[in-house]
Amino acid sequence: MSKAAIGKLHARDVLGSAFGFGLVLTTLVVMDPRVSYKFSRAFYPSPAEKIMSWGDRLVDLGGAVLVAVREQSIDNGPMLVLTVVGILLVAFMLRT
Repeated sequence: MSKAAIGKLHARDVLGSAFGFGLVLTTLVVMDPRVSYKFSRAFYPSPAEKIMSWGDRLVDLGGAVLVAVREQSIDNGPMLVLTVVGILLVAFMLRT
C-alpha cells in the first residue's frame, strides 16, 4: 500500500472514532432533562418568554447544552472511553 492510501485509512479511522464518540455524547446530552426543557422553551416559548429575543433563548439553550456535555462526560466517562475503544477495535478488524 502506498503512503497516501495508509494516510486515508488512518484519517478514516480517526473520523470514525470521533463520530462514534460524538454520537454517544450527543445521545446522552439530548436525554438530559435540562436540555429538553431549554429546547422546548427556545422554540415553543410561553407568552411571557416571547418577549425574549431569539438570541437570548438560544444562548440559554447553548448554556444548558454545555453544562450537560460537561456533566455527562464526567458521569459517563468510562462508557465513553469504552465506546471509543470499541469503535477503534471494529475499525481495525474491518481493515484487515
